Amino acid sequence: MSGGVIKNAGTVNINDSEFTNDSADYGGVIYNSNELNIDSSTFNNNHASSSGGAIHNSTNGTVNITGNTTFEGNTHSPNAGDDIPNDVFNTGTINLNPDKKEKIFFGSGIDGDGGSEHGTLNINGQGEV
Repeated sequence: MSGGVIKNAGTVNINDSEFTNDSADYGGVIYNSNELNIDSSTFNNNHASSSGGAIHNSTNGTVNITGNTTFEGNTHSPNAGDDIPNDVFNTGTINLNPDKKEKIFFGSGIDGDGGSEHGTLNINGQGEV
């Protein structure tokens, strides 16, 4: 199963939301293959059995994150073993755009597949990442 809560192939806007203890094979909360916009939201203790503890962003996907957004305690198990800290699995594009006095926090980080597909990460704005 892809996306424990949302499997996106269109455009999804998430504002002031919290996702906790969700799970799926790919993207514990969200599997994204198009456009995903996240503002001032929290992703805590989600799990993917394959990749993307909170979000799996595929090759054609773009994720735009703004506001005070927090990822913490998310995990995945890519080798069917122990849980590994992971917030976002990315082979697409991620844009981080915090304004002044805003903070985007990744407790467990962003990764890709380590192979031929590498994602893009853009950091803009005047806030803290």
